[in-house]
Amino acid sequence: MSSQAELVSRSWYYMEVFADPVNADIVYVLNAPVMRSIDGGKNFERVSVGHGDTHDLWINPKNNQNLALADDGGGEITLNFGKSWSPLDNQPTAQFYRVNVDNRFPYWVYGGQQDNSSVMIMSRNGSFGITDKDWMNGPGCESAYIAFDNPNDPKLFYGGCYQGQIDVLDIRTRESKDIQEYPATNLAFKPKEMKYRFNWNAPFINSPHDPKIMYHAGNVLFRTMDGGMNWDVISPDLTRNDTTKQGVSGGPITNEGAGGENYNTIYYVIESPHEKGLIYTGSDCGLVKLTRDAGKTWNDVTPAGMPEGLIHSIEVSPHDKGTVYISASRYKFNDYANYSYKSTDYGKSWTRIGSGVDADDFIKVIREDKKVKDLLYAGSERGFYISFNGGAAWSKFQLNLPVVPVTDMILNDNDLVVSTAGRAFWILDDVSAIQQSKGNFGDASVKLFQPKPTYRLSGVTIPDWMGDIPGLGRNPLNGVILDYYVKDKSETDTVKLEILDMSGKVIRTYSSKKMRILSPIREDHPRLRLYLPKPV
Repeated sequence: MSSQAELVSRSWYYMEVFADPVNADIVYVLNAPVMRSIDGGKNFERVSVGHGDTHDLWINPKNNQNLALADDGGGEITLNFGKSWSPLDNQPTAQFYRVNVDNRFPYWVYGGQQDNSSVMIMSRNGSFGITDKDWMNGPGCESAYIAFDNPNDPKLFYGGCYQGQIDVLDIRTRESKDIQEYPATNLAFKPKEMKYRFNWNAPFINSPHDPKIMYHAGNVLFRTMDGGMNWDVISPDLTRNDTTKQGVSGGPITNEGAGGENYNTIYYVIESPHEKGLIYTGSDCGLVKLTRDAGKTWNDVTPAGMPEGLIHSIEVSPHDKGTVYISASRYKFNDYANYSYKSTDYGKSWTRIGSGVDADDFIKVIREDKKVKDLLYAGSERGFYISFNGGAAWSKFQLNLPVVPVTDMILNDNDLVVSTAGRAFWILDDVSAIQQSKGNFGDASVKLFQPKPTYRLSGVTIPDWMGDIPGLGRNPLNGVILDYYVKDKSETDTVKLEILDMSGKVIRTYSSKKMRILSPIREDHPRLRLYLPKPV
């Protein structure tokens, strides 16, 4: 019907055809642009939309003037046949590949955002909520891992990009410098002809023992000890290196070239926080490799019987130096089962874990709590899980987190920070209650949980009754957060909390019934008293 090149410009990736359910002569083709024909597919013209790389379209079957579009910028709706669309910035729909944080207060959150820049954003501010004024473009590009020179006071930020590109950004001058190991664009080359093959989301991390030591992964592992000015290759090829799967990206219709289809690459790298030079890697073709001498020798520790798949993440237990968790996925093989494993002997033997995970869901990332052994958090393709027994059993722990792919997680300041593919960053503030209860409240009629050390600062928190405000991220609550559990409570019961100073004087009272604050809080350290609920 048509030979327009725009219709097949990214055919390997997301070309879709949608027939109008009302008018048989109208047809849409989604590609990088949105193309529409009104004469049965003979001629096409572009439809102006808010963002490129368009993936999915819904056409109202009762009113074809009304369409909903999903693209790399988020979601858009039109009520007038595409003459105008709703904005992209009225909803948190960013797609983040990974997440990192620093140690400042407030700490900052970092990640690469699909088809946009990388982002560096404050975890809270002193205003009414977090806005676009609290974030800035980071180093690298959309697919970046982000690292830094000093987690306590970062000045130099390092970020990756597709085809192995990396750069360093000096936040003081806003200047950046290319520090890629090997000067090559790699665009449109066959991966099997490249000197090094890089994943679209190529790992770039700091050593937990020395932030000046950084690792960058292609099909081999690179290390720099001087901020990227010099690089050493510290491994052989750590992938399957199957050249039959390293042809023209996007072939045979188009040569995509950007690198999203590169195969046989390292997809995850982690250095043990316990032992310097002990490094695990995981490839996009399902191999797990280990070195215990900073790359001099490598061993294959891939779980026996695990089929070829993508090693999405690896976690070394913060409590046991020999315990490690891996999360793999095989959705590219149309296999949506969960492939998560645990080893307690540095990968010599593995146990598959995942009891309680939905049959067609799969874990992408596991993190173990830094304070409580065997307390695990897991982000999956469709949400969130928790385990209190080292992964032997899992339970859903969705809370108010949208049902969305969780791509990465990190614990910081006793908060759990997650990145998602489509709903931006989320933070579960202060997991103290989870750590102290371990999911079991026993026979206690009431429990009060010890809060984390808290900074006193000014700021405004959006009250729950206001709901979410478009374009405004919610700050965590100010002050000391007091979590409690009451076993039996009816709607007629009242829970009352009194805060006392060191002499036993009540300085503030809270109640589940609306009441005025009795007295201002003082700066001396309070003790806490919780009254059991009594019928009103």
